[in-house]
Amino acid sequence: MFGILSFMCLPLLGGILAVAFALVARSRKEKVRGGGLATAGLSLGIVNLAVMLLLAGLVVPLSIHFLGKTRTVTRTVAPQGAERAVVELRVRSGKATVEGGAEGLFEGTFTFNVKDWEPRLDYAVRGGEGRLSAAQGGDWWAPAFWFVRNDWLVRLSDEVPVDLSAELSSASAVFRLGSLSLRSLEVESGSGGVEVDLSGKMSQLGRIDLSQGSGELSLSLRGEYSNYVQMDVENASGRTEIDLRGRWEGGLGGYIKCGSGDVSLFLPEEVGVRVRVRSGSGRLRAEGMTLDSSDQDGMVYVNAAFRESPVTLQVDLECHSGDITLAAGE
Repeated sequence: MFGILSFMCLPLLGGILAVAFALVARSRKEKVRGGGLATAGLSLGIVNLAVMLLLAGLVVPLSIHFLGKTRTVTRTVAPQGAERAVVELRVRSGKATVEGGAEGLFEGTFTFNVKDWEPRLDYAVRGGEGRLSAAQGGDWWAPAFWFVRNDWLVRLSDEVPVDLSAELSSASAVFRLGSLSLRSLEVESGSGGVEVDLSGKMSQLGRIDLSQGSGELSLSLRGEYSNYVQMDVENASGRTEIDLRGRWEGGLGGYIKCGSGDVSLFLPEEVGVRVRVRSGSGRLRAEGMTLDSSDQDGMVYVNAAFRESPVTLQVDLECHSGDITLAAGE
């Protein structure tokens, strides 16, 4: 049994146990009953250990080749006359934290131990618009992936209006952008988890686009929003939490699509809210919301301020598998 398990789910431990138990059985000369199984287990265990030793012999030298001493580098970019900026971040592995407070347009502190992963920066200004690209160097994969480190701390200007986009393959990221003059945010993530906090005075924000393959996804909009905001959120697999309990002057519209995983949507009381829900399997809880209508396109829930407030938040929520919670109020 351990011989088989060593190839299925216990590659090293299973191989050791298979050899140990097979040798015990053979030493007791249990050849009439179970002797064949003991021989088979011994053979599978030896083969598994041999494969593990071979892989170790390959991985260790490759690890030494790819991994280097942990380094920390800093990079800064001045606006150079830019009146607005488009910033693109591409992080394939590790962790990224993005926030405001930069003295110039961009300040980055990068800590990594894969030799080729030093970030590449490119910046140019044309017609008053600065375009900045910061990308992880080298390939995303390293043989000693469990030892790798790649931490990004990025600060952006609070003064220069910015359109920010981020591509995250398997990196996790935290965006604390409440102090920025943010115009739009686009995040595309494969896995790793994404946390976005836009709880500031957002006088220019107009669009939020978040897409994730797997992992937890959270979005906080508890600030002040002067413009109409278009919000599109997709999470194929994982928990999704969105907080819209901010102060809205221009309203909001958008959709939330989730494949599997629970969804929690927190909503304000003083602003009109309309949420259309389409769900597959899972429970639906609506706190502070009432069912307004129901048809083949889903169930429509509204709060008490709907049809009374001059500002409305309208969201289409679709979840194939998972519990849904709608909660209006503090």
